[in-house]
Amino acid sequence: MSEIKVEWNRNVDNLIKAMDELSRKDYEKIMRTIHQTLAKKHIVDRLKQSLPYSARSKKGIRVTSGSRYDKTAVAAGPTSDVYWLRFVEGGTKERRGRGSITPQNRIGPILDAQIEPIVEEWSEDIWDVIEASLKMIK
Repeated sequence: MSEIKVEWNRNVDNLIKAMDELSRKDYEKIMRTIHQTLAKKHIVDRLKQSLPYSARSKKGIRVTSGSRYDKTAVAAGPTSDVYWLRFVEGGTKERRGRGSITPQNRIGPILDAQIEPIVEEWSEDIWDVIEASLKMIK
């Protein structure tokens, strides 16, 4: 994978000053909202569009909280509601008397293709989201 570089087009110092004035709870809320928005747009929506599964199966592809230790983290993709996607996408080894499942490998390339668009959107357009969120809180 190539190295991804982020270039900031605006004054980062002003943003840091504004965010330092926020409470920890407000900061976490802004960051979680931003992460959820990007994850839904670039991961969940792309997976739902690209995978040839039923609407019921696609409901199991969504954004969830990522970690109980990091309030800003999110996880996006197939949830445990559609656990069987792991077997369809990754395949299984040969089982005696049952055969195996051949891997489809559709999800991995879709996720890999979204890394750069997410980073680009974060570095370019996310300023507006942060500024709007700061205005709403204050």
